[in-house]
Amino acid sequence: MNYKPILKKALSYKDTPNLLLYGHHKINKEVILNEYLDTGNCNEMTKYDILYHSSLTLKIFDMNTIKRSKIDDFFTLLFEIIRCKNYYIEQNRILILKNFNHIEKNIQNRFRVIFEKYRINTLFILTTDYYNSILNPIQSRFLSIRIRDLVIQEKITISYPIIKNLTYDKRIVIYDKIYNYSDKDCIINYSENNYGLINNYQDFIKTIYDSLKTMKTLNLQKIKDQAYNLEKYHLNNFHSDFLKLIIDEFHNIKLKSIIFKISEIENLYKKSFNRILSNEFLLIFIYENINFNLSRRKEINRYKEE
Repeated sequence: MNYKPILKKALSYKDTPNLLLYGHHKINKEVILNEYLDTGNCNEMTKYDILYHSSLTLKIFDMNTIKRSKIDDFFTLLFEIIRCKNYYIEQNRILILKNFNHIEKNIQNRFRVIFEKYRINTLFILTTDYYNSILNPIQSRFLSIRIRDLVIQEKITISYPIIKNLTYDKRIVIYDKIYNYSDKDCIINYSENNYGLINNYQDFIKTIYDSLKTMKTLNLQKIKDQAYNLEKYHLNNFHSDFLKLIIDEFHNIKLKSIIFKISEIENLYKKSFNRILSNEFLLIFIYENINFNLSRRKEINRYKEE
């Protein structure tokens, strides 16, 4: 059964039920939620040493990142959120608990009353890889929606009309990649763009780098567009690709701090809920360093000439 009309209808109700999204671990259930909820405006927050994402309407926690030693602090923060009336919006706030299957059963028990008592002002959404990992009393308080993975033949059937004019060898490259995707739209998008598998994506990285290099002043709109493109084409290892371009061009400067910072940005990117925002931060950092080192190079050359 197609989950999309069910999920869309559930979220369109004025009195939306609590939702439990479950399915194979390869299915990115958070990306699916992004299609229906405005998660792009969430800001990264930290309180009680707990990282989460927040906007006026949304609070998002990744339960896989909350250590057992911090669970009491988590519940303190949770009660601060759900007990506080939101005067800035008319509808209920939405609280998303990702990777709920990482919560132990005895701790899940502490959620049972919370889900029932505070449903009056909060919509709770859980995502899990394993439905049976959730206690039955919690399951009974939620509308459970299975996000079904497509079988291999279904994925080929979706992709083939788009890539049928490619040679067999090139089609196989695409097929090997789409097997990791579960959503039809993702498979179509992947097949249409080839995501650098057939075209040389290194040229695309170099184009972005050159655009930063020739940018006289920081153009935030161009930064946003390029940050979106990096995510749109699902490029792999682009952090190290940008770093290589910097090293090749500025090999004679001290690169330790740049290498460390880009590695740090890459690590945050992998954990980030808003990856486009992370890409913007990366591109601004690269722009500032290119600009600084190009200016420094000009000064050195001018000094030599004098």
